[in-house]
Amino acid sequence: MFYRRKLYNVKKRFVETFNNLFTGINLPNQLKHGARLIGRWMLYVKENKVEI
Repeated sequence: MFYRRKLYNVKKRFVETFNNLFTGINLPNQLKHGARLIGRWMLYVKENKVEI
C-alpha cells in the first residue's frame, strides 16, 4: 500500500476556489482511479496563508 501526502500553501483569498477545485475535479478523478482519502486538514500559518 502506498500513501501520498500533498501539501499546498494557499493565500487566504484563494482557499474557497482551491477547495472547489479539489472537490469538483481532483477528488473525483482520484477516486475514479482507486484512491481513498484518509484525511484533509487546513492550518492557518500566517495572517494571509493557509496550509492545506
